[in-house]
Amino acid sequence: MINLDVKIRHRNWEEALNMLFALLISASPGEVVCITGPARTGKTRMIEELQRLLNGPDALEGSMATAYVLVDNDGHNGRFTTKSFIWDALVAIRHPDFYGLLDTENIARKFDRTSEAAMKKAFIIGAKRRKVKYLFFDEVQHVNYVARGADAPHMVLDSWKNMAKQAGVVLVLAGAYPMLDTLRNSPHLIGRQYKVHLPRYYDTDEELNEFASIVSQYITHLPSEVIDENLVNHTRYLHAYSYGCIGVLRRWLLHAAVHAKLHRLPINRDILELTRATDDDLVSIGNEIAAGEEILFRDTDFSAASRLNKKESSPDIPGKAVKKSNIRPFKAAPRRYKSDDRNSD
Repeated sequence: MINLDVKIRHRNWEEALNMLFALLISASPGEVVCITGPARTGKTRMIEELQRLLNGPDALEGSMATAYVLVDNDGHNGRFTTKSFIWDALVAIRHPDFYGLLDTENIARKFDRTSEAAMKKAFIIGAKRRKVKYLFFDEVQHVNYVARGADAPHMVLDSWKNMAKQAGVVLVLAGAYPMLDTLRNSPHLIGRQYKVHLPRYYDTDEELNEFASIVSQYITHLPSEVIDENLVNHTRYLHAYSYGCIGVLRRWLLHAAVHAKLHRLPINRDILELTRATDDDLVSIGNEIAAGEEILFRDTDFSAASRLNKKESSPDIPGKAVKKSNIRPFKAAPRRYKSDDRNSD
């Protein structure tokens, strides 16, 4: 079995983690901290690490310093529903009236007979009794799938802010770039939030060298029979077709490793080409990144760490990537070509 679901420590992740931890332990109840960045950069894993740091080893019995809720669009036709979400939040804090229900009929009956307003009040009381200090909402961009009109996502975020204030918790909102527009249009959140950016790695020599160290870390977790000693020399190519996003890189290397193992080959450039994301997927990812970074970098309301990490604001949209070459990594400018002409010289 090939497992690349491992913790890779790298510069952008460490800087964002340190900033977030410092903000959280300094924030007052009712304040909002936002974690944003392109999809597939490790935001959920960062939440897990923050919870580990904040919970500590000395939690009192029956108390919980942190609670985590996934913002899931599991309603009818893929809609996000606020009532279902509040139910999930009650389960997350292990509210005795909602946690541990196993019978689907009892769950449905309880859900139908309890109003959303009653659930919110139960959550506020339950969070106080559990002594919750930090409330994490993950994948917040899914709130855009809520029904009831264009203003509904902004109203949902405003209601969360009010609920957090009443519960006396620090609210942490994590999500990919599509959540930024919703944040910008939420009256209760404008100018009342801290944003921390977890960026991808950009196309500069310094960033590429950092990306190469990440590739090297992943290589150590690959089966020895699929490792090509020259794999790290493909860093520019790996970067170009992953946009410098760690999650895209991890899935790509896993796919390549499985393919290589089945065919009893080392991971070479041909296998990387066969297993990379499709052009359609890459265009979608690139457009999302370009739109999100444009919003982020014109927004003055984000953390100093984000401003320090700001590089160029828009990625190349495929197909563009580095051609096969024997050049040493980072020693020459890459040659690029169109996606429909990858075999031309």
